[in-house]
Amino acid sequence: MNPVTAFSSRINVRLRDRSERWRRRSDAVSARLSGWRTPHRTRLLVRTYLGSLALGTVISVIQVFWPPVMFAWLLFTVISLANWTMLRTVINIRDVAPEEELDEYELEVLRTWQVTAYGWLVILAMVTSTFMIILGASDIGSLDRWMYTGGLFTLLGVLAAVAMPTIAYATTFGPVPPDRTTDPTSEPSTEPSTDSAAPQLPDNDQRST
Repeated sequence: MNPVTAFSSRINVRLRDRSERWRRRSDAVSARLSGWRTPHRTRLLVRTYLGSLALGTVISVIQVFWPPVMFAWLLFTVISLANWTMLRTVINIRDVAPEEELDEYELEVLRTWQVTAYGWLVILAMVTSTFMIILGASDIGSLDRWMYTGGLFTLLGVLAAVAMPTIAYATTFGPVPPDRTTDPTSEPSTEPSTDSAAPQLPDNDQRST
């Protein structure tokens, strides 16, 4: 077996393992936060998460001029992590679902935003690298404060990028009903059950009753 074939085989094994892990995790969260699995509350989670990123940005700017404000970063961390966890729970972590678990439209939406997030991360990596190079070549005394500030903004950029597919799924498809075990596109049967041994009434009689 040549190296390319061996590498491809290893990737396929990892993908199968990943699919199994996703199914176990999805089943584990499918009954959680049932009260939050409504369109209104899902939108509230999205807005709160975006608001936490805005709060983190404000804190990162202010700490340049007033370092004690960094204590407020704890508030940002609690809000963002709580909302991130809740948002992914109400959509049953379908933002990272294997392809075979998604329909064509779901896959199209996620792939679009995953590509967008990847482009965002590439730009962020280039900006961060350039900042570090310029900072290292500058003679401005202590670099600790500037490196810390750069790290904060990089973290905010990463949190915004990785949330793109999650927010896209939540706003496009809404929350997943708790304990969904059937195809969400299937309609429940509305036809009354009939006993084969019982006589059948004519159509007009059925409508009148």
